[in-house]
Amino acid sequence: MKTPLSCFAYLALLAVVGGFSQTHAHEDCVKHPEGHPHCPGDPTGGGSGEQVTCDAIYYGGSNDPATVPQYCSAADGSGGHCMLDPPNDNTPGWSMSQDCQINSTLVVPPEFPFLSGRGVHTLYLGDDVIGWLPGGGDAGIRNGTSSIRVADMNIFGRAGTVTGCAADGNDGVSTAVRLNPDLPGDAGPGLPRMSVANLTIRTEYAETRFCNAIEYAGTDGEIATPYFAGGASGNVIESDAYERYGILLSAINTTDNVTGDYDVASISENDIQSSDVGDAAIMVQDVERASLANNTLHAPRDGVGLHILRTGTADADSSLGDFLESRPIVLEKNSVDVSNGTATGFVIDTSRVNTNRGNNVDGSGLSYEVVNPPSDDTEGVEFPTTGKRINTCNGSTPITAAGQNC
Repeated sequence: MKTPLSCFAYLALLAVVGGFSQTHAHEDCVKHPEGHPHCPGDPTGGGSGEQVTCDAIYYGGSNDPATVPQYCSAADGSGGHCMLDPPNDNTPGWSMSQDCQINSTLVVPPEFPFLSGRGVHTLYLGDDVIGWLPGGGDAGIRNGTSSIRVADMNIFGRAGTVTGCAADGNDGVSTAVRLNPDLPGDAGPGLPRMSVANLTIRTEYAETRFCNAIEYAGTDGEIATPYFAGGASGNVIESDAYERYGILLSAINTTDNVTGDYDVASISENDIQSSDVGDAAIMVQDVERASLANNTLHAPRDGVGLHILRTGTADADSSLGDFLESRPIVLEKNSVDVSNGTATGFVIDTSRVNTNRGNNVDGSGLSYEVVNPPSDDTEGVEFPTTGKRINTCNGSTPITAAGQNC
């Protein structure tokens, strides 16, 4: 009589015989628990399939859960498994049923693209006992060869795990969530729109900082696969949680999307709090079409609230090459506090801005700086001065031109 394999042993066997991905193994656990009585749906061996452990949804990771059986555990100090509630017909993904802690990059699997904390649960990056596994990746969460949505959770970066811009996956974490629409693999990201929403990101100490707290950044300048643009919305990045950028939007090329479909990468309704270091609260660089609206930002000390570089222009020296159908950026109803040092509200460098209204700079400092206006920007940056379109200093004084101090 054959002894049933545990799910982790089954996964290890698949890795050796035939090279199947982890996906098939944990699908068997979730969909057919009766065939694998030791599936993580019930750690006692019942295999109900009603829940899975957080370990079970890891996909494409560098560590084998057969030999490292818990790189996701409960954050209650028990040392036990952390349980996730199952997907349903309307939301193909998992939601946290308790606080979890991880010690290797969680690559969200393509067949379960939604990961939610239900608005109350916390994902801790790092483990007081294990720390961050060498080679485990330098992001807390990232997508695989598909589009994902990470939402409604707190992300807490522990000291010793979050090591800023020096992290390389062997010595810690550089970003809480990284989205990359250009990863090779399947036909390219589709639905859900790739997004990070309603997260609160914080770190254990002020000197423990992510390099960039959230990244939505492509890596293939020649990408030719149409996909739905995504973004970051409703996130809170707490004080001193980043070293370079609070949110980085970079290298997004949608020129091969359907003609006439002016889909944009959107950064909206985020709250990025003060930092004593950093270059910009939000950095937008080499993006074909973008919208930045309703963000509340504290510019880092001597830094910039919102920095736009080589975006929305056809002749910019972009890292992506020539944009085929670029559109000026939308910059609307953003508020920047420049009271920390000699900060600047907005820097627009080699970029075109079309809709530019309702923005406000609080404090005493430089409101807007325009650098290297592109040759196709014949009218310069628009500074409306009437009605609801007006941009202001401290909520009242109209901003009429670049270089104006508040």
